[in-house]
Amino acid sequence: MPFVDWLKSTVGPNTSIIWETNDCGEQDGSGNQESVPVCVDAEAMLGNELRLSIWIAVGSQNLQEPGRPPDFSTKPALFWVDLSSGEHQLGCQLRLADIPELLKLSSMSHEKAVKWCSGRLERS
Repeated sequence: MPFVDWLKSTVGPNTSIIWETNDCGEQDGSGNQESVPVCVDAEAMLGNELRLSIWIAVGSQNLQEPGRPPDFSTKPALFWVDLSSGEHQLGCQLRLADIPELLKLSSMSHEKAVKWCSGRLERS
């Protein structure tokens, strides 16, 4: 099943998903890096200000040759999965397998989300 179909079926057809590409948060601005990864970021708005972010690394961008298209020859790989509440990244460090459990709790408050993430980190 394509990832987009899996995500839509997992979070529900009425959940807003925002898609973008980015540098996976790895570009440091120094001008000394040769390349950075390229990620597709899917952000699902779960309700009660909870936002699920899934970053899939899909290639790399050579920073030494401006205008050169990204290299997409590598196999896509999970880069990062996390939960945010409002403007606060909770640092849950989720796996895709954790998402169904998370969705059962999607109506939780910010405080409960922080507690859930803390409990997850203690168990790992």
